[in-house]
Amino acid sequence: NNPSKADEVKAYLRDHENIRHMCYLPLHLVMITFIHRQKDKTPLPQTETDVYRQFTIMALVRYFSKLGKTVKIKDLELLPPQESSLFKGICRLAYTTTTSSKTFIFLEELLPIGGEGFITDIQSSNLGILVMDQKRDTSGLEPTFSFAHLTHQEFLAAYHVSRLTPEEQLKAIKEHVVQPHMGVVLKF
Repeated sequence: NNPSKADEVKAYLRDHENIRHMCYLPLHLVMITFIHRQKDKTPLPQTETDVYRQFTIMALVRYFSKLGKTVKIKDLELLPPQESSLFKGICRLAYTTTTSSKTFIFLEELLPIGGEGFITDIQSSNLGILVMDQKRDTSGLEPTFSFAHLTHQEFLAAYHVSRLTPEEQLKAIKEHVVQPHMGVVLKF
């Protein structure tokens, strides 16, 4: 609603062709606009990875705010310990679902990814990153989890891979490079 703010976003996009290129997806334009609103608190992104990193941080801050907690997050590596563990599990889930070309996962499928504790944690807190829903299967309605957008899932999968050892990264790439969504994961 503010023409001068709109002009600032336009100028930013004009000066950052790689970010402007993302705006063919309306979701990306919304993400960039939200990040631009916070520009006094954080530098504007220079890469697509920066856009998703900052957007993820904003989602986490919003989640904590809804709980009445004021948490300043400058880096995804600096989350409080309990949330850090859950976030890493969610990133592992993003990697697992991306490499198996899944966009949602049933509750019982979480067990091999993170064990009983992960299932309990994910049911009580998804950090504002996962969408909980229900899908019909042979036994009726079952709880499912998904990411709000496939590209966010792919970013979190890439974040997971980036935290592996170089040997594990190479193995992951070799095993999954031909899968449809791994191109986006590798781009991050």
